[in-house]
Amino acid sequence: MARFSPHLVCRDAAASSPEKRQAEAKEGGGKQHQPSSSGSGTTYLSLTKACLCVVRSLSEERDWSVLSLILSKVPTVLQNKAIITRYGRAIYMFVTPLVRLTQKDSGYPEVLINTPPAGFSRADFHNRVFPVLAAMASYNEYLDSGVQRSLINALHIGLLSRDCNRVCVVALTACALEMKKSMYQVIPQVYRIFCRSIKKLVISPFYSS
Repeated sequence: MARFSPHLVCRDAAASSPEKRQAEAKEGGGKQHQPSSSGSGTTYLSLTKACLCVVRSLSEERDWSVLSLILSKVPTVLQNKAIITRYGRAIYMFVTPLVRLTQKDSGYPEVLINTPPAGFSRADFHNRVFPVLAAMASYNEYLDSGVQRSLINALHIGLLSRDCNRVCVVALTACALEMKKSMYQVIPQVYRIFCRSIKKLVISPFYSS
């Protein structure tokens, strides 16, 4: 039987002592990851499982009301490096589906349901995706060169977005400083997009770096 609860509490099971986990299990009727018997409506979920749920949602979610909520909250979570860096090189699992969302052959946003009735364009969709990609730039040291290049390529596409180009400029500036080898290969292409699409006032921080 599947059970659902209105609240989820994510925690790192490895950080709890055996005595504490045993006491929590007794309080929850011996089922640590099920809603407590007190009727509080709270389900306990491991932090790793929660992260995997987010990754899977970025890859498979088609309900815009759900996906937009995830995209709006992920940048805030990414600010807590203590949570994310514990996964080391596996951080690429967050980057890959995000990059996929920006590609023309991804099928997005056409495959989405429950989009705003007034109209929902590709630009509207990208306005939610690029801030998350920009937030991933600070984890460059955990990404191999191939993932770094795919992230950079996605960000320079974001320069064409009127609403997100400033965010992408800041992220690409960080890439230029922290991913020099990967960034060097795409500098000419990024430069052409800068010159064609963005005012000098916006790109000056990048050039000064």
